[in-house]
Amino acid sequence: AAQAAAAQVAAAQAAAAQVASTETPPAGCAITRTGEYPRAAAEAVGLDPAAVRAAMDYWVAEGAENLKVFRHGCLVAEGALDAATDRIPRQNWSQTKTVSALIAGVAVRQGLISVDAPIGRYLPDGVGDAHHRAITVRSLLTMTSGLELNWFRGLALSADVAGPRQAMAMPLRHRQGEYFEYEQTTPSVLNWVVQHALRGAGRDEDYQEFAQREFFDKLGIPLSAYWWQRDRSGTTMGHAGLLLRPLEFGRLGELMRGQGVFAGERLIDRSYLRMLHTGTSANCGYGFLVWLNSCRSGQSQVNASIMIRRVISPARPWIASAPADMYYSWGSHGQHVFVIPSLDLVITRSGEQAPDSHSNAERLDTDLFFGGMQKGGYFEFFRLLMSGVADMPAAVRASLTADYREPAETLDPVGLLGPMQNEPAQAAVDCASAGCDESPAASADSRGGPFRTLPGILGDEERPPG
Repeated sequence: AAQAAAAQVAAAQAAAAQVASTETPPAGCAITRTGEYPRAAAEAVGLDPAAVRAAMDYWVAEGAENLKVFRHGCLVAEGALDAATDRIPRQNWSQTKTVSALIAGVAVRQGLISVDAPIGRYLPDGVGDAHHRAITVRSLLTMTSGLELNWFRGLALSADVAGPRQAMAMPLRHRQGEYFEYEQTTPSVLNWVVQHALRGAGRDEDYQEFAQREFFDKLGIPLSAYWWQRDRSGTTMGHAGLLLRPLEFGRLGELMRGQGVFAGERLIDRSYLRMLHTGTSANCGYGFLVWLNSCRSGQSQVNASIMIRRVISPARPWIASAPADMYYSWGSHGQHVFVIPSLDLVITRSGEQAPDSHSNAERLDTDLFFGGMQKGGYFEFFRLLMSGVADMPAAVRASLTADYREPAETLDPVGLLGPMQNEPAQAAVDCASAGCDESPAASADSRGGPFRTLPGILGDEERPPG
């Protein structure tokens, strides 16, 4: 049975690879930079309207404040609360990681950084020892840097004076590339590396200026659509802190659906997007700061819960009712962009209540508040939605699982709170309450940033033409 299941997953992955091999996504609607999402009836794109509505209603009842389904680039369904929540910037939590990975992809395409280069190539002299400087960009993207896990520091619970400099002083506990541990420090190091790469290339601009011009503008996302927090040294946070309105999530999904192409312009190399949704030997379920549904028996799979690091055996898809080729961002409480290449589907969700909250509360589940696993609420939504895909390839349908298995999870408060050292020596960068010496102006700018979103909330704005 296990061999048959593995063969079905492999067939689904092969079908997905065939879809992804094309330079452009299948014909459908064209999402432009300056316009809003083009619409189509569900039945016009091969979806059963009743099944789609049942899935949508289920997740809205489970706390989805914003929910959209796209097929072939066409918006086919919206949640009941979308009109009220579309334009309100909200904390994206760990979906910020995926955005950071995509912006890093832009930097790779422009030759600013290389995936397999050591980060010391881009950092100033004297920052970090030789072992820390030898950490590669790829190890940051795949969370296999080997740095000591420290949730207390990583979640900025110690005032977060200069997160990346803290990372350069944290002990190296594992050989890089070999050990996956979901943590919160290295995504900010990634953004820090891109910032220094810009300076090294003679481009005197802030990371967020680069991100707006070369990424957000290209997607038609105006400055009024988001605000992005920094630490006090001015570094743009990578683990969380992006307050992006849910209306824009579909544009992120369109970029990934298009294998790095948006509105006819290539922003990210296709090879980078392929690596982004390919697992590693350390974790089959994680790519470049995105989650992958493609794990199968015999592979190494590691969870992401704040509760405790756990190796999952036998390895299996995170959401068994969804296709094996699905990959997605994952922000706490359910901030998501799901991409399913084999079905040319994109689903976006936002809310402050995870889809599993009701069932977790009934079971007195320790995972209730952190949403560290994709449990029954995810399984049921995709079971309902997949039942409405009329033209699903046989190999993809064979990979779906009808029976839900509750993943085990246990609480480990020691792992959550410790070690609790505060400021390592490398973090000392002459900081005061107004900011730090690395980028005080940028740090100050982050405090006034939220006010720039008012025109976006009110709809008094124009989308950038790129």
